[in-house]
Amino acid sequence: MVSVTSFASKDSGQFSRSIYAFIPKEAVIPVLQDDTKQSEVEILVKAGDTVSEGQVIARTSESVVHASIPGVVQKIADCEYPNGMQGKACVIALHGAFETTGKKLPKQDWKKQTPEAVCKNLFECGVMNTFNGCVSLSAQIAQKKTDAARLLVVRLFDADPSCAIERYLVEHEAEKIKEGIAVIAQALEASGIVLVLSKKDEKGAAPFSLESFSEKPVTAVFVDTTKFPVGTERDIALTVRRQKKEAPWAQICSHDVYIDGETAICACEAVVYGKPCIERYVHVTGSCLNSAAVFRVKIGTKLASLAVQCGGFKKQPACIIVNGLFSGNAVDSLAIPVTKLVSCVQFQSKAHVKLCDDESCIRCGACHQVCPVDLFPERLYRAFVHGDFAATREKAAVVTARLCTECGLCNAVCPARLPLSQVMPLLREQINESD
Repeated sequence: MVSVTSFASKDSGQFSRSIYAFIPKEAVIPVLQDDTKQSEVEILVKAGDTVSEGQVIARTSESVVHASIPGVVQKIADCEYPNGMQGKACVIALHGAFETTGKKLPKQDWKKQTPEAVCKNLFECGVMNTFNGCVSLSAQIAQKKTDAARLLVVRLFDADPSCAIERYLVEHEAEKIKEGIAVIAQALEASGIVLVLSKKDEKGAAPFSLESFSEKPVTAVFVDTTKFPVGTERDIALTVRRQKKEAPWAQICSHDVYIDGETAICACEAVVYGKPCIERYVHVTGSCLNSAAVFRVKIGTKLASLAVQCGGFKKQPACIIVNGLFSGNAVDSLAIPVTKLVSCVQFQSKAHVKLCDDESCIRCGACHQVCPVDLFPERLYRAFVHGDFAATREKAAVVTARLCTECGLCNAVCPARLPLSQVMPLLREQINESD
């Protein structure tokens, strides 16, 4: 682990409320919000169609995408996604009345629903789990739910210390988080709920009280969030095993379901209020902006609009970073839209970002020294680049890529600025194909 003092968000704890981002006159909504292949998505609208707010415009076997605003479909266009991938997007021009925005929605009596019915609601409302990446929550629950009871593990702090969204949600949206946790626990038929909080909350520093809010057993563990990494699935499981020796907590493993606070809020709004997932809480910050804020952003809103609402730029950004300095990725266009994956956007100047110059590895070993699971990232990177991942002399080392937690520390210390962390999931995919 390393200290995060230099990377901790300067904005943490400064926001007393979130505000709605400007309603976009034109929403660019990617037809994929997860890691499903583009070939597997079915686009349900075409140019000229009129859509209502919350209408399903695309679907896969595991997830659905809704129109975040009412309007007219202008076109189905190519688009750059916030994760750096390219894909199709539905471009909608604002027109007509809103179905849910600005309206008080009645609560549903969801506790009388079966777990299958709750899971179906999560699917139909397009709820994604953003604990690590962006995956369909309903599909994840269906995959994880077996004869053996499973734990629901909830991370209630920002895994990337340069972000402040989870900190804000714990302090200001605790009731929605708790009801969302109860919703997901019912869908999963969980044997218990583990709340993973920062040590700052151990003495009641945040209003996320630990009184019973679910029929399931609930326990809490506290971690030192001044260190990194502490928020990965592996780190959380090790912490729980150290602090909780009794059943069912001591049996925590990778087969359990891990979520974050924003996933719980989306589940609450979907099942309790019947609201599809068409918005995200997004922390917008950076040295180039005149101010910072936590926004509720319509899916499909362009990054340029968020910058304008923060008072514009006091200097032009050299880099736009999505989802944090440690584990996020850099994009180069203000036209990129917000998706369900996005929780933080940082507009950084050249002084705060060392841009990649793609020098050759200098074999310094810094990435190995900092790796929390003792990998050799530079060796794995070379194996991927040269395509010898299946060679006998390399295979024993290469299969260790499956242990990578994608914390990003290797990237942070690499003097050659090699994309070490980004190579790991690509390498794992090739390894799986060769097995």
